[in-house]
Amino acid sequence: MSKPSETTLSGLIARVTAARDAAADQPAKAEREWRHAVPPDRDGIGANGGPALDAPEPRRLRLGAREVLRLGVLLYGDRHPTDLARLCGEDPGQVRRWRRGEGAPPGRLAVWSVRRETQERIAELQAAVAALDALHPPAPAPAPVPVPAGDPRQIHVEDYIAALNAKETL
Repeated sequence: MSKPSETTLSGLIARVTAARDAAADQPAKAEREWRHAVPPDRDGIGANGGPALDAPEPRRLRLGAREVLRLGVLLYGDRHPTDLARLCGEDPGQVRRWRRGEGAPPGRLAVWSVRRETQERIAELQAAVAALDALHPPAPAPAPVPVPAGDPRQIHVEDYIAALNAKETL
């Protein structure tokens, strides 16, 4: 049977004091960790707790693909795969494979087509700039600002060395 509960205030205080003294004699318990309160270590874990994900390998573009793709972006902008594929006579999927470093590199015909289109665009742009300059001539280049003779940044090295040598002899 359990001990009868205290009915007086002094008895209750004596029981609480005895319990505290008994607890003070025992070593402190480790703080309890709640599993849901501690964030899990997610480094190297795949999606949904799957196996560790490997770092992606760097892309190695095949010979000529980097240059053709760069010109494609410069000619057609962000949505270049379709227009570049049309220019090269390829499928847009092939251009995407070039970008991923897969598939055969662009052939000579593709490189020649991109080069020809780039040169035509450059000629068109130069003609448009010339027409614009005919309408509104560009402002003349500003005259160079003269530098005062006493500016220490404009001293010749020989003069500087000669001045140092003169100070040393004095």
